[in-house]
Amino acid sequence: MPTIAQLRAEIDRLNQAMAGRTRVPSNLPKFTGKRGEDVREWLFQIENACRINGILIEDTSTRLPGIAGSAMEKPASG
Repeated sequence: MPTIAQLRAEIDRLNQAMAGRTRVPSNLPKFTGKRGEDVREWLFQIENACRINGILIEDTSTRLPGIAGSAMEKPASG
């Protein structure tokens, strides 16, 4: 059976591992791809939601496509 010190060390290790992960905001606007929807405006809204939630998005960021993809109503095609 692990000791209290071992359990605390494991909890600290897990907390440190989770701190580096990006949390995707839950209030992202959905993109449906319907006529009249502006993809640039939608991406601007996604970027703003990320900034509000403390997620740094830069031009070279690989996070934005993953976060934006999670807010699409249907998977992108083509």
